[in-house]
Amino acid sequence: QEEEARRASEAARQRAQAERLEAEREREARELAERLRAARRAREDELARSAAEAEANSQAQAAARLERARQSLRLRKERLAGRLAAIKAERARREFATTRTAPVGTSNGVSSITTGATAPDEAGSAPLAASDTHAAAHATLPHQATVLLVMTPGKRGIRRWKKTADPMLCVEGSCYISQGATLPAQRVSRRKGFGPGIALGKRAGACNDQLACVFRDVDLGAKTAWMQPVDLRVLRHDRREALRITADPTCAVTGKRLTCTRTIESDDYRAWIIPEHIARAAGKDALKQALRNNLQAGQIAHSPRR
Repeated sequence: QEEEARRASEAARQRAQAERLEAEREREARELAERLRAARRAREDELARSAAEAEANSQAQAAARLERARQSLRLRKERLAGRLAAIKAERARREFATTRTAPVGTSNGVSSITTGATAPDEAGSAPLAASDTHAAAHATLPHQATVLLVMTPGKRGIRRWKKTADPMLCVEGSCYISQGATLPAQRVSRRKGFGPGIALGKRAGACNDQLACVFRDVDLGAKTAWMQPVDLRVLRHDRREALRITADPTCAVTGKRLTCTRTIESDDYRAWIIPEHIARAAGKDALKQALRNNLQAGQIAHSPRR
């Protein structure tokens, strides 16, 4: 019996030892599996970080290339605008040099520009004479015009409650800041017009807090031009509809009254495009009275749209 007890005790000891070994192997296997999972997660995290860094670098490089392309385009546009301005100035100089030597009374010099007057006013006053020497002197610049502008209040931001505007006028590659009814409007590039110097500085000049405004001596550059009024705001300007315009040949001064029969009309503004020599003959009082009348004289003719 003692031998049997000894053998049973030895067998029990061996089974216990075997169970401990099996438990240790399972624990080591679990630890190994956990270390493998941790290593795999670390590798996946590293790959994700590398991919994110590569994507960020790629986006930064693309943004840098885009900014360089935009800068190149801006410089090219500025160079082209400068060349165009030089060409226009040279053309105006040649036209002035050619026409200033022409006789005042010739039909090719003045009458073709100043005809188009309306019927006499109620007092029977005759329209401005075509041989008027003051008009003849300024008819040599056929593309200069005075723009009378009446804007409707904007419908966004503060304009919903403050029914006013700060009008700036853009024509082709230039913008104009009004200096009143007697002085030529200040001409600036579109880049400067939409820059912080205007928005945070002088803003609309004589047109600050005005819905109706006079822009004197605006250069159309050619017989027709694109015009776009802009309501200056601090951050996001209100750009109104751009329309193709031309100086109105029907504008005339009758007595003390200025009339034009072709009103440029958009959904949010109205305008008269008055040849500059007619505006000079009319004077500031007639220009301001036309604005007070909301440019209502004569029939309305829509400007050609794009």
